[in-house]
Amino acid sequence: MVLQTDSSNLDWPDELDIENGLFTYYGDKRGLGDLHDTKRDGNKILRSIFEYCHGKPSPTTAFPPILLFWKTGTYHDTRFLGVAVPGAKGMSSDEDLTAIWSTSSKGVRFQNYRAMFTILNVPVVSRCWLRDAQNGLALTSPYAPKPWLDWINKR
Repeated sequence: MVLQTDSSNLDWPDELDIENGLFTYYGDKRGLGDLHDTKRDGNKILRSIFEYCHGKPSPTTAFPPILLFWKTGTYHDTRFLGVAVPGAKGMSSDEDLTAIWSTSSKGVRFQNYRAMFTILNVPVVSRCWLRDAQNGLALTSPYAPKPWLDWINKR
């Protein structure tokens, strides 16, 4: 799974806290209607990974690695920020994914998700691991980053 941001959306400004390794991400809802009715089902995916994170005792091979990228503002260039995982230390399941109301700059009031992610200390990701993850083998891959595996096992 890829999260890409540039913090340019004034209504939903994603935020990176480098000192604490936290990333606040606002979902894909940009107008009226159901919170989960988005172009690429992004909010449904957010809901699912946070439910999975808090609900089941042990993830299966289907749990996705989450890669975080920042748009540089130059053409399609992005900068890799790290591997993110749902939630944050000391934050409950009621706090790390919340549906919030806001009024857009155009005066439209609607709901969106605010999701909290922790960025793991994984400066480089192996292409081999990404290929294994695409084949459903993220957890069993010999290329899986240790911090990600530690989080998966201990959360």
